[in-house]
Amino acid sequence: MSKRVLLRLVWVMGIGLVVISVGCDRGAEKRGEPIQKREGVQEFAEIAKVKVTRGGTIYLNGKTVSIEELRQEFAGLKQAGGAVWYYRENPEGEPPPQAMAVIEAIVETKLPVKLVEKDFE
Repeated sequence: MSKRVLLRLVWVMGIGLVVISVGCDRGAEKRGEPIQKREGVQEFAEIAKVKVTRGGTIYLNGKTVSIEELRQEFAGLKQAGGAVWYYRENPEGEPPPQAMAVIEAIVETKLPVKLVEKDFE
């Protein structure tokens, strides 16, 4: 299997796991994590808006960050009962390695994520 096919498979599986985790409120309730609902919509204490450009630059709430800084922010976000809104430029194209690292960080911290189709700007 080529490296490109393998990376795409990992990408699809990572997104699938993240999307599945968003819909699994029940496990969070059992763990005592804060979940507030209003008319069927889940609300979070904080939202981290993450954008990855075609060139691999990572933005967190409009500011460039390294993957290490992002991981630190995600750890605090998890403690605060937050979630991630994720946008990637050119989602149909091959993802840059940084995009894969962001998805891995989201999955590792088990943060709820919303995939956003429009740029935050």
